[in-house]
Amino acid sequence: MNISKKEIEIARETLKGVAYKTDLSYSNTLSGRTGNSVYLKMENYQRTGSFKLRGTYNKIFNLTEKEKKLEVVASSA
Repeated sequence: MNISKKEIEIARETLKGVAYKTDLSYSNTLSGRTGNSVYLKMENYQRTGSFKLRGTYNKIFNLTEKEKKLEVVASSA
């Protein structure tokens, strides 16, 4: 699946005021184990406690009128 820069920019605008801007957190443990500088994107700080908010919200926001009349089922493990 290829996503263009333009699609990313549109999604960013769609999510303004919905998703928090989350910081990166340096991981001493993972950096030490891998010999690399490892940063974690703390999406678990979103209101939903999950990283899935961005994609799910953007998908539902962009449903067609026909699709909006159908049910939406979302699942997460």
